Amino acid sequence: MAVCEGLLRIQPVTEPVDIALWCPDEEFPIYPEGARDKRLLYSPKQQAQAFLVKNHRYLFKRPPGRYPDQFWAEVAAYQIGCSLGLIVPPAFVAWDSRNQECGALIEWFLDYPGRASERYVPGGDIMISMDPRYDRRRGKTHNLTAILHYLTVLQSNGSMDREWRTWWCDTLVFDALIGNTDRHQDNWGLLWSADRKARMAPAFDNGTSLGHEIAPADLAGFSDPGRLDRYIQRGAHHLRWDANDRKRIPHLAFLGHLFGDWRDLKAHVRERLTAFDIETVNDRIMEMTRFAVPTPLSEPRAALFCRLTERRYSALMNALDR
Repeated sequence: MAVCEGLLRIQPVTEPVDIALWCPDEEFPIYPEGARDKRLLYSPKQQAQAFLVKNHRYLFKRPPGRYPDQFWAEVAAYQIGCSLGLIVPPAFVAWDSRNQECGALIEWFLDYPGRASERYVPGGDIMISMDPRYDRRRGKTHNLTAILHYLTVLQSNGSMDREWRTWWCDTLVFDALIGNTDRHQDNWGLLWSADRKARMAPAFDNGTSLGHEIAPADLAGFSDPGRLDRYIQRGAHHLRWDANDRKRIPHLAFLGHLFGDWRDLKAHVRERLTAFDIETVNDRIMEMTRFAVPTPLSEPRAALFCRLTERRYSALMNALDR
């Protein structure tokens, strides 16, 4: 199929992807990056489902044992990101019929058929290139000020795509909308072409969001608007604004810093958010409860996804007005 980045691909609720017979990647059958259990697989060369790219790499990302339904947040975040107009790697509902394990099936954003080859450089490598003492495991000095300086230098020498400012603005707004607390140094990066031109990689790894860690027994309590708002207010970016910041900054406060420096992008963000169709997104999220898989999306959790997105959306719009 032709690949169009940033366009939503609909997975019918009658078609969860069974990866039991998919071929593992020979080099990395168990994907080495990140804390989650991931398998790198190839989709079938023939008879792949219509929303999949044939003979292409996918990550089958299983949730940790204590959060067995966390993968649903990754799939819902894909729906939200596309509706916001971002380029987000497609994330589909999948399972392994051999052992009944469920997870998110995430499309690899490199090596698409018919597309020029690119090399991926993770943000962690970039942070270490700027500071060899950078602690990649803890990431406590992961900060936007250093990243922006690095990208500004790349742009000044003609190596960097000019849309990097918009990418960071859009991605930080997206993270605030879904409550993503895990945009760490290895959850962003650059794609380098053969002619030494760089662009931002798609906004990937978005599952640490949407109240993924809230236990099923606690979901009903979040119908209380006060409790919901207190939970949202505690959300903060993994990124610091500056390397010397001692604490993480709440999502909306971080955007306040950003718009203070990039006032020209406020109109762009308002346009993004105004076009965001919250009702359609909610309908799609509730529709996902119809997938018949061993670990289904419960209606209470789907409803929490919707309530959190609605409240955060309202908070973002109010912040823009201020």
